[in-house]
Amino acid sequence: MANLTPPLFLPIHPENQAPMAKYMRDQFHFLGVKAGERRALLRPLRLQSHQLTPQELQAWLAFYYQQPYREYQYVAIDLAQANVRHMTPAHYQWCYRQITVTPWWDSAGNQVQKSGK
Repeated sequence: MANLTPPLFLPIHPENQAPMAKYMRDQFHFLGVKAGERRALLRPLRLQSHQLTPQELQAWLAFYYQQPYREYQYVAIDLAQANVRHMTPAHYQWCYRQITVTPWWDSAGNQVQKSGK
């Protein structure tokens, strides 16, 4: 699977963008994609991510976490959680560092809760 660039696959729902940003106290930009739709759209990619090498997984996580929209940061968190058995100590260290990049209750709580720490 070398050199596979992860896709930007989430739609934009303008009617949800402002309410979602307001709910998060305008800390982030949103596409307006709700969690259920995001998870459904992520399913094929999540399955594909199980075939990635550790380096490719790291690249995917970084790619999605660096996107400007919060939903893609959630995608990175979801992919990390889906691949927890394939993650190395370096992956865990990277995930914990990301908590300080965009600190907020929704990302920090999910990463810590799912890692079992």
